Amino acid sequence: MKAGCKQGCALLVLPIVAGIGYVGYTLWQARTPAKVGEDFRRLSVPQKTERRQATQKLEAQIRDLSQAARRKEHKRFSLPISESQLNTILQDRLDTSKFPIRDLKAGLSPQRLTLQGRVLYKGIDAVATLSGNIVAKDNALRYESESLNVGGLPINALKAKVDKQVTKALNKLLEKAPGRIERVEIGDKSMTIQGVTD
Repeated sequence: MKAGCKQGCALLVLPIVAGIGYVGYTLWQARTPAKVGEDFRRLSVPQKTERRQATQKLEAQIRDLSQAARRKEHKRFSLPISESQLNTILQDRLDTSKFPIRDLKAGLSPQRLTLQGRVLYKGIDAVATLSGNIVAKDNALRYESESLNVGGLPINALKAKVDKQVTKALNKLLEKAPGRIERVEIGDKSMTIQGVTD
């Protein structure tokens, strides 16, 4: 009788334990955001060199636009920026020590810029994911977020503040390229900024 109870009890407990495990895993998965972009620090030395060279080419294009503007050329431009160039700028070139988000990475998909990093929120170190679009308005770039999640939870109260900081950082990137920004197109792993030099 006792052996039968042990087997019967085990048969009852196993589905309950499996159910609790499944629910726990599903909740963990829902609160664990998908990884965004690449971590520049984890690249090999040749990969870092290649990314830095590609980013130098982008910076040279921006300098050329600046020189065209100083010469008063009215020149249309189309500035392509790859996801890897954007991540190299964010992780290797841009001082993010004053940003509220550390280890910042970017992901580009059609009409969407997703930023992800670590943030200290209410005393908890968590992954923050910001997702939205970049638009051209008043001769500048503007980031318009749709969602901000910290540790898998939506935190809408901080969206406007973070949008402002991201917008400021994007325009700082292009401050050496005076002109009118007319359009931004975000595609798969790339974005293109179009406009005209003044």
